[in-house]
Amino acid sequence: MESSERCAFCPDTADITGEHIWSDWINRIVPTGQFRFTWDSHTATPRTYVTALLNQKLPVVCRTCNNGWMSDLENEHAKPAMADLIVSDKAVLVDPERLKSIANFAFKSAVIADHARVPDLILRARPPFFTTQARYAFRESLTIPDNVQMWLAAFEESRYGIFRAIYYPSPANTVPAFESYALTFGVGFLLIQVVASRSLGTGARRFGCDVTQGEGWDKFSVPFWPVDGRPVSWPPDRRLTLALANRFADRWIGTKIDTDWPGTPLIRGFCE
Repeated sequence: MESSERCAFCPDTADITGEHIWSDWINRIVPTGQFRFTWDSHTATPRTYVTALLNQKLPVVCRTCNNGWMSDLENEHAKPAMADLIVSDKAVLVDPERLKSIANFAFKSAVIADHARVPDLILRARPPFFTTQARYAFRESLTIPDNVQMWLAAFEESRYGIFRAIYYPSPANTVPAFESYALTFGVGFLLIQVVASRSLGTGARRFGCDVTQGEGWDKFSVPFWPVDGRPVSWPPDRRLTLALANRFADRWIGTKIDTDWPGTPLIRGFCE
């Protein structure tokens, strides 16, 4: 599957190819049989279906990136950090170095999902959520932008999967206005959510967004990025069914805003 679009991570437009959503190494480690998936590429209605093969691709990266630094990311970061968590929900402490490797894979996936906006002409017309500078910096040094936060969760069964990317506008009359983007991604037992926020317009010279989940989610998901130097216990106390994972993906729709902070406005989102 090829496309004439520009690569998500470099200026190349000549050799765009498909990038696996679930990498080949994931296909090799998950149990054989049927998986129940929810898929959403920025559409209003996610699709749930049953499949026996994780072979979905998105044509948003060039062959050079795909076969070069992205292959290294898979082999040196993603596979050693994530494989055990995908196939088993045995309790483990995930150290900061391993968390960084998971975050690298998750941010790469978030950028790819952001560029996969083919079904919606309006979404295709908008610029990518992550800036060119941020995407190229990630290619060069695996630097994740400051406006990105991530959570770890776990499915209750190993035959679930989810891939949902959603944009959220700030509530009406919020000053400064901002928008958020969330990718909820998982297969086997492991589920990851990436959330990023950015200001809109030029009304504020500085903008910060501290996204905080409501207490009701604390037993289901654990914040792990940015890392704070401490290991994270996985899995959380409670697991997600596929239906609850879809609510987890949608949870930022109910964001509440608290701007009662001194100095430069700081947006803090709470989700229930």
